[in-house]
This record gives sequence, C-alpha cells and structure tokens, in this order.
Amino acid sequence: DRADDDLAFAEAGKIGKVTVNGVLLDVSWLPWEQLAHAESHAVLASLLRFGQVTHDHDGDLSRLHQGVIARFASSEMVTMRLHDMRHRIYSGLAVNSSHLSQPEQVMNWLFPATLATHMPLVAACAPLTVRKRFLAAKQVMPPTDYESLLDLYGFANAVPAEAQRWLNETRTLF
Repeated sequence: DRADDDLAFAEAGKIGKVTVNGVLLDVSWLPWEQLAHAESHAVLASLLRFGQVTHDHDGDLSRLHQGVIARFASSEMVTMRLHDMRHRIYSGLAVNSSHLSQPEQVMNWLFPATLATHMPLVAACAPLTVRKRFLAAKQVMPPTDYESLLDLYGFANAVPAEAQRWLNETRTLF
C-alpha cells in the first residue's frame, strides 16, 4: 500500500496541493538551509534515509542523502532525533489555540499528541509515518509497551465497532 508516501522538494516551486497523474500531492518547499542539519531532524532524516533522490542537478542533495544513510543508525544521531521528536511533541502541545474553532483546536492537539507513536519508530530506526503511525509503532514495540501506548490514548480496551463509530463521528466534525 503506497498511500502513506511522503514527497519533499528541496527547491522552489509550486506549494500546496497539486494533482500529478491522478495522484494528489501536498507539496512543501524547504530552503536548503533547513536541510543543513537533516540527520538530527527526525522527519527530514527519515525522509532522506528511506526515500530516494529523483532529481539533483548539482549533486548536493545526493551527497546529503548518502551522508544521512551512513550515519542514520549511529547512537548519536538516534539520540538527537529522539530529542528533536520530544521537542516537537512538547512545543506542539504548548501552542495556544483557544482562538480557533473547536475542530481546529482538536487538530492542533491531536497531531503533536500522537507524535508519541514516533518515539519508538525513531529509536528503532524505522521510517516515520503519519496515517499508519500506530500500526508502525506496534511493529517495533514489545506487546506490553504497545498496550501501554494505546492506554495513554484511551484505546487499550477499544473494540473495532467502537473505533468505527469514533471515525464516523469524527468525519462529521471535519
């Protein structure tokens, strides 16, 4: 299933949602300076380690890509990426969104709150994912630790029918 692929462009271009050959892309532009410390950046390092460079006119991105791959599993880089992910969680949860609508407040809380699922992925040097983060975390965690993670979110005793009901109710909010 290729429904959770990420694309990043390291040069200027159109930003936003774009359809290419029937595939909806959400394109982000990153200035080169932001890539300077990519190996210690949890998301960028994952993109570079598990992704591929499809076009690189001067070779800089390919060299960065190879450098990230070479040092990705080093304890120093893993520790730095864990620190980066922890910072993302704390700073995301600290944002005051009281001026936003209730659905926007939920989304502002939901994304950083569920980044805790990325901590075991970073520690295991596994690819980060957005839509499949709970399943990916389950693959790298001992069962008892995964149950604790689910309990953290109130999902420990959830049954499939209840999860489907939650999804159906959430759909009406957004």
